[in-house]
Amino acid sequence: YLMTNGQVLLQSRTGRSDGTPWVDQWWLYSPDALGGYAKGSFRKIASPSAGYNPSNMNGAVLHSGDFMVVGGEQNKDANGNDDNHTNQSYIYSTATGRWTSVAPPSGAAGDWPHIGAAPFVELADGKVMVGRNSNTPGDLYSVLYEQATDSWAKTGLNKVGGNIEQGYTLLSRSEEH
Repeated sequence: YLMTNGQVLLQSRTGRSDGTPWVDQWWLYSPDALGGYAKGSFRKIASPSAGYNPSNMNGAVLHSGDFMVVGGEQNKDANGNDDNHTNQSYIYSTATGRWTSVAPPSGAAGDWPHIGAAPFVELADGKVMVGRNSNTPGDLYSVLYEQATDSWAKTGLNKVGGNIEQGYTLLSRSEEH
């Protein structure tokens, strides 16, 4: 992910065939002194938590310059056990270099015990919209996350059918003259 300060945030993940826990690492790649990327450098940063190592998740650079990652599939906890479709979410602060846990929508109650690789997009107003990953009628709504208040709010309905591994795209607004 290209951060607003020019650094690139990335995750590397390797599994071990001997059954020991998965290794998940996060990195910042910085351009060189002249702003070029060809001779830049990598720096390992802390992971969000020992129990958050998803192979597929959604994330975005927020208007604040921070990075938010939401949910994930094939998540490996600290012991290497599978926690598929996790509802864990985190924000990486570029100012402090630290990850902060974000409580899941509805406190993980009701229809948000899992997020997985649900559709995700940052809206023009800075809110993050996450789609419900479900085929169950009545579960087809999305939620909005607002960083300033650290809160989720229920919003409109999704299409009928599962939303896993699908994306949302912001369309440009055409002006009528």
